[in-house]
Amino acid sequence: MRPTITDSAKEVICSELKLPFVHSVILIGSRARGDGNAKSDYDLYVVVPVSLLPLLFPILKKKEKILRERLKVDVSISPLTYSRMKRGKDTLLFHVKKEGVILCGKNIKSLIKINSVNELPMDELYQYFFDALFYLIRYFNLYDDFDQDARNKLIRNAAKCVLYCADLRLMITGVYAGSWKKIAELSNDKLVKDSYDIICGKLKIRNEFHFWFLARDYALETFKILIKKQYRTNLDLDTFSRIYLSQKVSILKSIQFFILAFPIFKKNRSTISIFWHILRRQPIDKYLHMLLLSLLSSQEDERNINILIKIMRNLGVGIEQNILEDLWNKGKEILEMYAPYMWAKSVI
Repeated sequence: MRPTITDSAKEVICSELKLPFVHSVILIGSRARGDGNAKSDYDLYVVVPVSLLPLLFPILKKKEKILRERLKVDVSISPLTYSRMKRGKDTLLFHVKKEGVILCGKNIKSLIKINSVNELPMDELYQYFFDALFYLIRYFNLYDDFDQDARNKLIRNAAKCVLYCADLRLMITGVYAGSWKKIAELSNDKLVKDSYDIICGKLKIRNEFHFWFLARDYALETFKILIKKQYRTNLDLDTFSRIYLSQKVSILKSIQFFILAFPIFKKNRSTISIFWHILRRQPIDKYLHMLLLSLLSSQEDERNINILIKIMRNLGVGIEQNILEDLWNKGKEILEMYAPYMWAKSVI
């Protein structure tokens, strides 16, 4: 299928990202696969030398805002380094190799070593799951009114979460679908097929909350499938959280976290406790993963609220009262603040 991008949009992207030491601009996601539409996000990666990452990262985030204004849709830009391409085996690199479209610059796909979904380690499957889960929290709030535009974004993002989770379920079995259409064809679940029709603009949802909760349940069921694959048994959220958060991260990854999060520390000193987590080489990305998972699980089972409170306190989030609305608002604020900077896998 032909990529979903016009010549004029390609020209705008390449002109804005024509920066010193940006060696290649790559489009991935639904637009690269050709199953996107005019409202689809632009998921962009730029190939840069690792030594210039601290300098280029804030510039790339500013370019994101400029491109959103010029293209009138969501745009995400993330750095990709040569060292990562040569050594890494992760979901991003796999998708870049299989479906990435070089918009301008060098064709670097031959440097990527991974060839099959069976080569993906469990950590990468969990990362892919949490990437999907983040779509559920965007534009969603139980306690505020929605206008029509927010409703449409809520439904579309919930549909994306379902399709990503369906894709993950296929990858667990060793199958690479390669497009939303193929994912929908391979799935027997009506929710997956409905989600594909929503993305294609063929289906309108009347009750956005009902659909959102169906998507949330599908995502949490996918999480249970992941746990069963790794541990051959079911684990409750508290047990999984203790295992998931127990490992130290490498010095290299701690440096990355520091580089990516420093702009936030300068603007918001109230998040200084997260800075100390990074210095102690704790897996701050996984703390954010568990914050997201416990936040959404608390809507399913109130017994998970204690886990949510514990994770938020570990992150230094002040909690004045254990009311779900207060926990939800503060947890969502932390996720929206840090996710754009620290959600991605190692870029170094």
